[in-house]
Amino acid sequence: MALHRPPATNPAPDPGHLGISGFMAIRDGLRLGYPFPEAIRAALPAVDEFVVVDGHSSDGTFEQLGRLAAAEPKLRLSQHRWDAVSVNGSAIRNALEQARSLARGEYIWQVDANEILPPEDIEPLRMLGASYPGKELFGLPYVQLLGSIEFTSEVRWRFARNLPTIHPLYDGWTLGYRLGMRDLSRPRELKRLLKRASVRVAQDRVATDLPEQIVVLPRPLFRYYGLFPEPFLEKMAGKQFFQQNPEYRRVAAGSPMAESLLATYRSTGDWDGFWDSVYDLHSRVLHDSPLNKEIRTRRKIPRDQHPAVIQPLLGLPNYPTSEPGDSRRP
Repeated sequence: MALHRPPATNPAPDPGHLGISGFMAIRDGLRLGYPFPEAIRAALPAVDEFVVVDGHSSDGTFEQLGRLAAAEPKLRLSQHRWDAVSVNGSAIRNALEQARSLARGEYIWQVDANEILPPEDIEPLRMLGASYPGKELFGLPYVQLLGSIEFTSEVRWRFARNLPTIHPLYDGWTLGYRLGMRDLSRPRELKRLLKRASVRVAQDRVATDLPEQIVVLPRPLFRYYGLFPEPFLEKMAGKQFFQQNPEYRRVAAGSPMAESLLATYRSTGDWDGFWDSVYDLHSRVLHDSPLNKEIRTRRKIPRDQHPAVIQPLLGLPNYPTSEPGDSRRP
């Protein structure tokens, strides 16, 4: 059965009925091993709409998204050509900015293509606005994983009131405040930001008035830094930190070390062993870096404790694909 390419943008729901807008930017997610269908499915119950901006993928990612959108009215698709040159992650940030600009809810939530919301967090996430009516920007708890190995535990500012001065920052790592030239014509925004600045100065005395709020959820979000061995090292080859690190050749795709890791994995099929080796390499590369504080003592999460939507993917070499029309895949 031939797949009919979906329109570039689906009709938007009535913004008067939207509470939370999730948004995501992605390009060639299948080739790079991002579990984006699972990330979207896990997020949909928590939002009133979900905006995905595809970067003109050439690997079937957009067609996969089209099959999801055909079955899910909350999902809206658009396309945006990523910048040809990326400076400090600007291409990712600008793609996320495009997705964020299409979000129409009272609150916005940035979801990366490798992040899974556990079902226990759905209702608490939906209630954040009502639980903290005076807050504008929320820090959510995350664990970051290589396969089943947790190696960081962190807070990311990803949920926010839909204000014109809140945008993706840096390489899209976080949401935050950024005042643009057109905001100078918005007296209300200037007054609000000046008040925020004054509160910051006196935060030791009036900390409860800060517009940011770190929240505790029943479970942290699961962020799969690496999930499929085959595409993982290709993704690492594009990471600026590794390109600038003298140990980069140890983990760059095509290096003898990378080829050895993949050759061993292909001959043994030892998925957990592959991620053990990657973790060891990752720790050594970061040993002399200021980032080394993020490497925690190795902790393996049993497979039945991962979100149910991701459990069928654990242990696979690549993201499973199927022919268009196959009901087993999105």
